[in-house]
Amino acid sequence: MKTLLTIALLLISFLHAEYAAKFGVNVTVLPKPPFSYFTTKKTLANSLKLVKLSEKRNKITDDLEWFKKYKFYLPKIKARKFFEIYKNTQLPRRYKQTSLLEVFSDKQKYLYLIYGKNYGEKRYLFVMDLLSKKFLYGFDFINYAYSTSNRRFVYQSIEYAKIDNGILYFATYHNTYAKDSKGKNGYISALDLKSKKLLWQSRPLVIRTENFLLYKNWIISGYGFTLERDYLYILDKNSGKTLKKYPLKSAPEYIVRKGRKLYVRTYNRDYIFKLKN
Repeated sequence: MKTLLTIALLLISFLHAEYAAKFGVNVTVLPKPPFSYFTTKKTLANSLKLVKLSEKRNKITDDLEWFKKYKFYLPKIKARKFFEIYKNTQLPRRYKQTSLLEVFSDKQKYLYLIYGKNYGEKRYLFVMDLLSKKFLYGFDFINYAYSTSNRRFVYQSIEYAKIDNGILYFATYHNTYAKDSKGKNGYISALDLKSKKLLWQSRPLVIRTENFLLYKNWIISGYGFTLERDYLYILDKNSGKTLKKYPLKSAPEYIVRKGRKLYVRTYNRDYIFKLKN
């Protein structure tokens, strides 16, 4: 169980009592996005084909058993559990009026920290270099919080992020019905880390999974909710354009790749797909 909860963090290099973490970076307040498809880049990829190999019902509450069965790592971990495991780490537990809520890593290269007032209002993302143990970036997503004038239960939190080739790919969404924000929910966006400018934002309703995958020229994500349609989405990594969607029978929660196989955990089903270029 402990192996699962480490979610491939492999943070032994910096989880020592003597480590005194300081942010040491300027926090960039990102401007309000368009909340619709926008891009400054060309679409470069053809659609990635997924071939379904299996579909099985799960027990709904057996998520950890699924991760253990395939020897997967959780894509992110709640800070509370993180501090239970690594009692001596001195990662900053608070930033301004917010608390550290979630932690995840990226192939021993980056550590991502999400701060917010609560799990429904995740506002800040900090990125640390695991080798130097220094914070590289800090972002404030307050302008991504509301896509409409409605302010009730529709705060779109920063939920997940990955850095690749100088670009920050990140997901923002709220965990209520799409209609509550007039369908303007569930976006993946790409930010140039040097200029801090938005390169593209996807169409709405392409993500509500705990994570997304960067795979070659594509991004694989998933969206679904009660009384809403459930899909896997294939996006062009360069432009953010939606290339293909694959229907699912319940809302996707986790997406994991192992070689040329894609494992998708949904609310009540487990899928395995084969990836074909």
